Amino acid sequence: MGRGCVAGPVFAACVVLDRTLLARLHRIERELIVDSKQLTARLRKLALPVIVRVARGYAYGAAVVGEIERLGIQAATFLAMRRALCLLPQPDLLLVDGRAAIPGVRIAQQAVVGGDRLHAEIAAASIIAKLARDRWMTAQAARYPQYHFERHVGYATHLHLQKIREHGICALHRRNFAPIKAFAAAARS
Repeated sequence: MGRGCVAGPVFAACVVLDRTLLARLHRIERELIVDSKQLTARLRKLALPVIVRVARGYAYGAAVVGEIERLGIQAATFLAMRRALCLLPQPDLLLVDGRAAIPGVRIAQQAVVGGDRLHAEIAAASIIAKLARDRWMTAQAARYPQYHFERHVGYATHLHLQKIREHGICALHRRNFAPIKAFAAAARS
């Protein structure tokens, strides 16, 4: 989560669901386990205890800004995925949201484009990663109050770009992402 942000780490999660428990969920609870982008922040928070109740295990991992700048966003995302995966017992099959399997993982994998709309496991992982990243970015607002990270959590919103114009970039900004690169170049000239 956070691939398109201009500030902060990228997060990924891995979730192993108990299919029997998932099937027993009330329809309203089951409807909470969808693509995190389809849920409001409030609904994502409501979804978390439902996911925890039906999960055999879950974990999240992150790749920090320096890793994103050094490796690129896709490789950093895969690094975050491997970090999450290392915290769980190895599943028989790994469903990966996107076009590519995770390099360096010796587990059977299936890449699924739009997987967070098709598989409850991927949807649950997207919710957990989004909540973890948003919490992390919100906590950074205390360290960098001038950027209002609690409001935009690192996305290139009008407010965020305005605050960068006013205060420059900080250590959380991804210097190899276009808007930040432009601000950094302008500051040097």
